Amino acid sequence: MGFTALILIAALFILLGFIPVKHSYFNNLIEDNLLVSGADSVSLGSVQASLWRGIEIRDLYVNKTISPAESYEFSAEAVSVRINLVSAVLGRLFRAKEETAEQQDYFAYLYHHPLEAFTEFVETVQEYKVVSKFSLEGGSFVLLLENEEGMIVDGLFLQSRRTSNEPVSGIIRCEKIYKSSMGLIEYLGGEFLLDGSTFHMANGRGVVFGGNLAFSGGVNYKQRLLLGAKLSLRDLDLEILSQNTGDIEGSMRGMADLSFSLEPGYPDFDSLSGHGMLKAKAVHLRELPLQKSLVSAMVATNLSNLSFKAIESQIELSDGKFNLNTTGYGEMLNFKASGWLKPDMMINQNVDGEFTPHFTSQLPPIVATSLDKTEQGGRVFKCRLYGNLSNPRLELDQGVLRGAVRSTFSDVREGFRRTFR
Repeated sequence: MGFTALILIAALFILLGFIPVKHSYFNNLIEDNLLVSGADSVSLGSVQASLWRGIEIRDLYVNKTISPAESYEFSAEAVSVRINLVSAVLGRLFRAKEETAEQQDYFAYLYHHPLEAFTEFVETVQEYKVVSKFSLEGGSFVLLLENEEGMIVDGLFLQSRRTSNEPVSGIIRCEKIYKSSMGLIEYLGGEFLLDGSTFHMANGRGVVFGGNLAFSGGVNYKQRLLLGAKLSLRDLDLEILSQNTGDIEGSMRGMADLSFSLEPGYPDFDSLSGHGMLKAKAVHLRELPLQKSLVSAMVATNLSNLSFKAIESQIELSDGKFNLNTTGYGEMLNFKASGWLKPDMMINQNVDGEFTPHFTSQLPPIVATSLDKTEQGGRVFKCRLYGNLSNPRLELDQGVLRGAVRSTFSDVREGFRRTFR
């Protein structure tokens, strides 16, 4: 009889462990911990806990002000954490002696040192094996910067699981990322694996500037080492790109495909190396700064509107710059260009161009006669483009300039000859 009663009590205890309990104590406990950790304001809709299913938080909101010009906020419709109680109790006991009276402002630390904060959090979770399952739904992150651009991440979803000594695996995605300098990323997500000090992403997908993004890669976050990465972007809409890339004037239309691979190395841009290819088709360029420089040099306003059937560029990343070898085939001109482009939009390109026979007839005579003729009746030119991409300078080849001078003197001589004939 005693044994049967013991079985019934054990069964009842297990059953009760699945029943969620709501109490203001849980709300106060979580709110107080977030405030003590550095949050400026916290609000919770509801908190329920059960022994076996863990804790579920509804309608969470946290705000942190870093300075008068910097603040961020985070919210989530639901956060669920399943805790391994044995690991949690043991971890608490082992860490009790290590704790000090000084309390760290974790939210400020997270803002100023995100990688270090992430590393410490992951190491703690992996060492003590406290969290066996974590999920977040309807998350939103807003970064506010005075007189500068901020950032919005919306529709954030994360689900992770860990069993026994297996690595942490899961899914992370968001429905929208907006930053004024890069426009709108409509979707971004993939599968992740956290194994020791390495973090891997696989089957990554996204929608960027209207194009379909696929990516994969990995990092050793403890050694600050990139383990390699690959991405491809198909059907990139150049019009959306030109509308959301800073202060460069003019417009672009067309579609492009981009593929790029990064080699393993330290994630300092000057140390990174990689290679890729850009292929664009049905490209139309209107009044870009590069075109304005060309219009000024060639005295040909038609060059402010250019169409190309195809543009291809081989890309090599090294020494902090993108080395480009580009070819273009268009209605008015064909070209080959080689040189580099830096992330700060500084450019240095040597261009060999060829005006088509149809367009050559529209050039001012003094310009057309100063350029060498092709077998098809077009004209060739060489120039160097350099400076900032938003306001580049164009330097014509010396041979072109000498041809222009000769053409000018020939016109003057012909004028005198006609006058005094």
